[in-house]
Amino acid sequence: MQIWKVSSATKFEYDQLSLIRMDDDLPKLKIFKGKSLSNIWTSIELYRYKKKKKCDAPNLFSGLLALTQSSIDKLDDLIGSSVEYLPVTCADRYKDLKLVNVLNVLDALDYDKILYRENNVTIEKYPFIEEKVKGQHIFKVYEDQTHSEASVSLRIFVSEEFKNRVLELGLKGFSFGKIWDSESELINSFYGYEEVDV
Repeated sequence: MQIWKVSSATKFEYDQLSLIRMDDDLPKLKIFKGKSLSNIWTSIELYRYKKKKKCDAPNLFSGLLALTQSSIDKLDDLIGSSVEYLPVTCADRYKDLKLVNVLNVLDALDYDKILYRENNVTIEKYPFIEEKVKGQHIFKVYEDQTHSEASVSLRIFVSEEFKNRVLELGLKGFSFGKIWDSESELINSFYGYEEVDV
């Protein structure tokens, strides 16, 4: 079993998006911590600040996943019960774009085996508990035992099945890094053991 981190369009050949009203809307993007936002969400306005190739998951900010409606339609059976899709306003080629708010936050780490980077804050190696991530296709984790909102990971994790679905369907703009493999202890989780960009 493998767990992968996922992010949007880190390749520079794809469109990159930014906020039109940075001061007003940036705080809204910092509250994606596993709780539903649909009742309080007001759409944010985006624009293409780096105009490149269109893709299914254009880059916005670290820790966020933005998906086109066509990619949502192809992935929803795997992730729909674990996320909510929040509308954004984006003129041009991304009129149907949604932000993915991951609601599935798991207590799935063996806290005694976490390895930190030299700063003692950033996790270098994520020791997942296999029984707790089995069958989970998209999730975040509590990075410490407080299980507080502040301990919810910025990173979004996905199953191998999710990664393979993206590859099989030829979806573009995703970046994957293998974070954990039940068959190997040698994975450096911070950078990812194996990178796959599509």
